[in-house]
Amino acid sequence: PSVRIQLNTDGSLAGQPNVINASSDPLFRVAADSALSATRRCSPLRIPPQYQSYYSDWRDVVVNFDARDVL
Repeated sequence: PSVRIQLNTDGSLAGQPNVINASSDPLFRVAADSALSATRRCSPLRIPPQYQSYYSDWRDVVVNFDARDVL
């Protein structure tokens, strides 16, 4: 699944993360729910001070999750 997240300047979620793709694979929903849960658990992200000035570059991010990478 691909998850879109929007962040505040402190690294917290600015809204609910959203899955932006779909699949007919029956396991996709399980993977998508896990990706959303992982995204919420990781909030707030720790943004190093040297990247704060680049907020416009990282305030809206798409994260691609691939279960094959963890198997």
